[in-house]
Amino acid sequence: MSSEEHIQEVSFLDHLNQRGVSTSLGAYAVGCFVILQIADATFEPLGIPDWVVGCVITAAILGFPMVAYVAWTYDLSLSEGVRRAKPANRPRRTAESMLVLVYLCVASVSIYYVWSNSDQEAGHRERVAIAGDFPTLAVMPFRTIGELPNDFFVDGMTDDLITDLSQLSQLFVVARNSVFSVAQEGLSPQELGQRLGVRFILEGSVRLMGDNLRINAQLIDSLSGESMWARRYEEPSERSLYLQDTVTTAVVNALALEITPREEDALHYLPTQNVQAHSEFQRGWALYRANTPEAYRQALVHFDRAIELDRDYAEAYAGKAAVLQSTLVRDFTVRIGEWTRTLALKPDDVMRGVLDNLNKAGERSSTLSKQVESRLSLWRGNYSEAIEQASDAISSAPNDPLGYAARSAAYSLAGQPEQGLADIDQAIKLDPGAIGEYLFWQGFAHFGLKQYERAAEQLTLAQQLNPSDDRILIVLASVEGYLGNFDNAQTILARLDALQDARSRERATQAPGDIIVGVDVQLEGRYTLTEVDLWPFKQTRDREHLREGLTLAGLQDMGPEDNAIPVSIEGAQTVSVDEAFSLYEKGVTFVDVRGLSDRNIGYIPNSLFLNLQTMLSKRALANAATPDQKVLFHCEGMR
Repeated sequence: MSSEEHIQEVSFLDHLNQRGVSTSLGAYAVGCFVILQIADATFEPLGIPDWVVGCVITAAILGFPMVAYVAWTYDLSLSEGVRRAKPANRPRRTAESMLVLVYLCVASVSIYYVWSNSDQEAGHRERVAIAGDFPTLAVMPFRTIGELPNDFFVDGMTDDLITDLSQLSQLFVVARNSVFSVAQEGLSPQELGQRLGVRFILEGSVRLMGDNLRINAQLIDSLSGESMWARRYEEPSERSLYLQDTVTTAVVNALALEITPREEDALHYLPTQNVQAHSEFQRGWALYRANTPEAYRQALVHFDRAIELDRDYAEAYAGKAAVLQSTLVRDFTVRIGEWTRTLALKPDDVMRGVLDNLNKAGERSSTLSKQVESRLSLWRGNYSEAIEQASDAISSAPNDPLGYAARSAAYSLAGQPEQGLADIDQAIKLDPGAIGEYLFWQGFAHFGLKQYERAAEQLTLAQQLNPSDDRILIVLASVEGYLGNFDNAQTILARLDALQDARSRERATQAPGDIIVGVDVQLEGRYTLTEVDLWPFKQTRDREHLREGLTLAGLQDMGPEDNAIPVSIEGAQTVSVDEAFSLYEKGVTFVDVRGLSDRNIGYIPNSLFLNLQTMLSKRALANAATPDQKVLFHCEGMR
């Protein structure tokens, strides 16, 4: 048998063992492992950049085929040193070609891997730099182990940690909606950091151990995946609120944050020491975030329970004020009516409830009261005050997106859409997960700037996320009118009419006693140009800007059946204040026909609000009184 034929009979694996390739690769792998372990342990403390670690890993990977090729091609002995293997001991050239091909493949994959990781890391670092020199943090929902005192405890604790840490001016904290939106995706710390644009991740678990509550928490650097610290905290269940304070303090210390005395005081302030009251507040707040009429009704129940357990619980009063204020705005801006009706309250009761609960919340009610006060001031036409109160809320909690959203609305409605756009952009940056409501105000600000293409993009997306929100449809129809997209505008107006028709059908099924005077009497019929007057613009030009776009879109003015009653009414007579008081005592129906700003300054209790220019009609008045009943109109003389 010839030498060449003998070589063909030997398998490729036999040649690997014969030439010592397997032994060489094994020794190389052990050496690489030791080097990488040393690099992992020493590079970060020495301040060596992460890209150097990537280079070491790449070199190690590229070395594998190189070692295999050298071991295959050369013989190594103590007596003769390194020499090229004899042809008789080598396989065919195809084997060498195979090794070269494998080497090139491995090299290409390694280079691509390093480059792609570098691009991802650069993008991650760019997003992390969103807060400048300040640390960036995401507080992830803690895991539940076993049974806890209530279902809302863990989510409520996460809310509290985010709220407390958001008060620190030297820390960028991602808002609740964003972290909860990715919490169930099973992402690694590095992936969470990239998704949320943060450097640090706070995560952990909560467990009930007998009568004690145990929290395991750790702070992770998302760039390296390393744990900066991990701690276990344990307290009796009735002291669970103090556990949260301990965790926030540990985060501040771990990140070496410099906080002001005011921030330190706010960080350690406990709004209540009653755990059950706090639990009721958490349930109410979760329902408030659901943002539906029925959820609002249930939220008030839980806030009331919290107040019964702790009469000094300022946050619970502020929560009630937030629900009532949002109800007021929802009903009177877009004529929905179902919000007030679901709460079984009259409009006057809603306004009084907002003011009463804000007063009870007092000075020690964190940023929530300031946000509510800002929105209430805006509703009452006090634009400068609304901006100032929202600014105070931002100062108290610079990472709370609701403060920026409140100020954005105030700026935009006050005729300053540039500032409004800057604030709502910051709110979205802080809480990209709550994009629906924020997209409306972002589109509204672009509408104010007459940037109609951008406004259309944002409002269209906002409408897809909130299809039953009349405000979005109204502004979007105006935008399409300015853009000349009349078919789109008509489709939007038809959708608005369909929503209003559905609500009218629902009201038609209600018993007369369920109709709330002051709201439902003005809600019949479809949306018309006159309802634009209900929007709380400061400048007349902004109101006309919205109205003109709606006119271009094809929205109609009042129909003939809705024409306002003339100012001069046959058989009417003027009465003095004393006579009016006497009639009030006898139960005569009072109708307030003044403007909204005048009514917000003061009004007659239980009077029916039907603004002369926009609400007063024969049909509305017929719902308030029969033709043979006396009605007293509250107006401003000849105005």
